[in-house]
Amino acid sequence: MIKLPFCLKIVFLFAALAGLLSCREPDSEITHCWKVNRIQIEEPVQMAAFPDFREPQTLDNCFLRFYPNQTAVIWQKEQGYSVYQWSYSPKNEAYLVSGPGAQSSLQFRMVRREGESAKLAVLNDADRETGVNLLISTTRLYEDDEMDLLHPDMNAWRFRPARRESPKELEKRVWGMVNFVVNYFELIERKDQRYFETPILQSPFRFYSGGIGITREEALPDVWVNCFYDKEDVHKAYLILTDAFDKDIEYPKDTRKHTEGYLKVLKAVRFNLE
Repeated sequence: MIKLPFCLKIVFLFAALAGLLSCREPDSEITHCWKVNRIQIEEPVQMAAFPDFREPQTLDNCFLRFYPNQTAVIWQKEQGYSVYQWSYSPKNEAYLVSGPGAQSSLQFRMVRREGESAKLAVLNDADRETGVNLLISTTRLYEDDEMDLLHPDMNAWRFRPARRESPKELEKRVWGMVNFVVNYFELIERKDQRYFETPILQSPFRFYSGGIGITREEALPDVWVNCFYDKEDVHKAYLILTDAFDKDIEYPKDTRKHTEGYLKVLKAVRFNLE
């Protein structure tokens, strides 16, 4: 029988306790994709939250995605896509979602859960309820068993770099955007979904009844422009995209759904970027 030194016994004891505590954390309660259906404000409040979620109303109709590795994703049409970290405190039974900067945090407690719906009470720094409640429900709008479009690995292309990028880096960023759009329409096809939305695509593509195109450079959407370091890189990226788009790609005729035609063109563009 091997006897461990006392210091190692202490280390293993703390590790075991940490493991037990982590198992007790209600990860299964929160690790889903949630849609904020309604903001319930009981009285006038001032809530300090994320720098891009300063007012409670801006959380309306947003999607909150929590992963088991303590990564949190927030997607909202006006505010865009952001990645944070989340943790759970058994002491006050509260969840904390935090990001860079001292003020970029949001704390809440799950006060009720009924099936696929839940009610979150937003807390202040003193762990007290602020009077702001989020009425949420689980959703798989952006995922299925094959794909999770909100996962950070699928969205690295969205984040503005800290410096000007090389041609290869720009090609990779443009490819990431096109690949996301392809995956989105493949998800639509697998679900046989009868509608699609363009804000989450954050792209310069234009979708028509029986066609697909690219926005003129002078009219590029800000959400796409903001993915690049500066206007020079935006111009270079635009040329990369249009060059890949114009290589003998024809929109198919007699498709059952518009999304089938979009997919054929988009996959050809992605192929040209590889």
